[in-house]
Amino acid sequence: MTFTAGDFPGFFLFVHNVMSTALGMTLLQAPSFRPTEREWRNLKRCLILNNMKQSTVYFLSNKNKNVLYIGVTSNLAQRLEQHKISEEDSFSKKYNTDILVYIENFPTMEEVIAREKQLKKWRREKKNALVENINPDWKDLRE
Repeated sequence: MTFTAGDFPGFFLFVHNVMSTALGMTLLQAPSFRPTEREWRNLKRCLILNNMKQSTVYFLSNKNKNVLYIGVTSNLAQRLEQHKISEEDSFSKKYNTDILVYIENFPTMEEVIAREKQLKKWRREKKNALVENINPDWKDLRE
């Protein structure tokens, strides 16, 4: 499946937001991306289906949106399945973090690990703003 800029015109604004964040610009300075339903479907297909085996940092949340799990993987589909069948004493089971609300892909695992460390140092409000920039309703990106 091939995607073009016309499939989701706001995508380039989304990329700008991610790059601005990576460069240290506050999220309040970056314009927000509110995708239409069509853009949302295409963006999810592009980010999830086409990038399952890339170095990815991802956020899982619960239905109340009061817990965030930040993880990294080189195979998102496999890692999400592992979360589903994780042991009872795992973080995911304990806090019911089963909603994929954010992903960010990188060319190398070193870069994704550095990004994960950066994100884990952020205050919760800044992490929420990052999610809401591309996923304002905290929808499950797998659906």
